Amino acid sequence: MTEDTPLRIRHYWVLLPALIVSLTAALLYIIMGDERISFVESRFYGNTSLSATFSSAAKAQCYRLLFMKFLFALQLILVCYFGFKKLTHFNHRVKNFYANTEGKTLAPIRSLLTVFLIFALLSSIANYIGRDFFIQKSWMVIIPSVIFTSMIFSVAYIGFRQKFTAIDFCRDEQMRKSKIMPAAPNAIDIIDVHDDSLVVNDTEIPDSFLLGETICEIVESQQLFRKKGLLITDVAKLTGSNRTYVSNYLNKELNTSFSDFINTYRVEYAKSLLTSKDPIYSTFEIFEMSGFTNEVSFYRIFKKHTGLTPKQWNKQHGN
Repeated sequence: MTEDTPLRIRHYWVLLPALIVSLTAALLYIIMGDERISFVESRFYGNTSLSATFSSAAKAQCYRLLFMKFLFALQLILVCYFGFKKLTHFNHRVKNFYANTEGKTLAPIRSLLTVFLIFALLSSIANYIGRDFFIQKSWMVIIPSVIFTSMIFSVAYIGFRQKFTAIDFCRDEQMRKSKIMPAAPNAIDIIDVHDDSLVVNDTEIPDSFLLGETICEIVESQQLFRKKGLLITDVAKLTGSNRTYVSNYLNKELNTSFSDFINTYRVEYAKSLLTSKDPIYSTFEIFEMSGFTNEVSFYRIFKKHTGLTPKQWNKQHGN
């Protein structure tokens, strides 16, 4: 989802604990021989009528089961930590490349990780209680069945709905690199050395203030924010800089992403259309002319920036 490179051998180390535990369990069951039946009945089904005295192999199997509970909890923490970290990093890259991020983030997968965490905790509780608790009455088996069935369905459903991945992101990056856009007449080319700044020619560090002025001037004068398919590389080429410098300026100097930066202009432009009395624009015309992909994203982004829906904002400003 977050990586476009194929899996390598080193990526499969996460399966090593499961492999070792499985082989250990199989080996111990083989060593136990006929004792394994009484062990399973006593250990998993709470049959107290059976002897509690087991061989060394059976005792090792008990320790193996306890170790699995600890290992499961540890893996749960690591999976959630690295999963959230990778998703956050990928979504950050997306927001700093596309102006419209609708349908291009992995937010559903992030929600799935949260759901997975909840289900895993429930699973840990069920594992701690033991299987014998749920077989006391037949209807109680429904509880773990519903929990795990819901989890499997959630994984399948979100995976089916998630269309955008790192492969699509990298393909868009490569396609954009292959296109050449003409630089604007006021683009940064060379800065006078007497201004204590460096040459900006796509490979050298530009003066951040001048770069910021140029970005804002080009976005405003050419109304780039109205372009639905706007990418950060489009703005970078028009300023005579590159994507990295533009992204760093927005992130570090303005403390915002490229997507939020462009959406600020779109919201301001939408405000001007909302207050227009001649002509009066419909909601459809406003979000189309402002560069939003659809009405849902228009309402969501507008409320995020103003705290009000377009209709509420319009009423407050007397139109």
